[in-house]
Amino acid sequence: MARRTRKKRSGGLIGLVLVLLVIVGGGLFLSSIDSTPKTPEEAAFREANAKIGSHKDRVAFGNGEQSVKVAQDFTKSVRALDKVLFTGQKERSFSLTDENFLTYVQNGKNGVLFLVHVPQFKRYKNDVREALAKMCWIGAQSSCESNAIQPENLCIALRGSVFFGAIAEGRFDSSEPSIEEAAVIGDGRLHKYFAK
Repeated sequence: MARRTRKKRSGGLIGLVLVLLVIVGGGLFLSSIDSTPKTPEEAAFREANAKIGSHKDRVAFGNGEQSVKVAQDFTKSVRALDKVLFTGQKERSFSLTDENFLTYVQNGKNGVLFLVHVPQFKRYKNDVREALAKMCWIGAQSSCESNAIQPENLCIALRGSVFFGAIAEGRFDSSEPSIEEAAVIGDGRLHKYFAK
């Protein structure tokens, strides 16, 4: 009986060592990847995206006073709509956003981009995530119009703690944007909105 116990312990130890090797190896691999932005647009995107990482003292950001005002209006209206249209708020756990939709608005030559950190975004799945993107599209159009911004193009990028999981994009005057929804969506196509 003593032998069986010893084998189980050594098997568990080997498993633990393998897990540690994978973690350390993965960390070394990730640190070897060049994380330097390749373009000024990507650098500007990263700076904007970092501002909506967690709630500190502000919920609205932008590349100018008018953009910040648009972000404030959007955040206020979308948070109210979310409470009315989507259930499950009482089940939510810890939130980096304090249940706020943290928003950065970039108003540039290629259109207006809304970067939105959605509280507990992982809980919005499939059709519900698409409905959230449509709700945010309408909220963004309304916030832009009420602040006298009518760009040719509009893009709403919704993310959780780290990754973007829904992007609605199209002409500003469209009621049916193109919506992409996935567990993880790359941010490369968002960089163009930061072009000078």
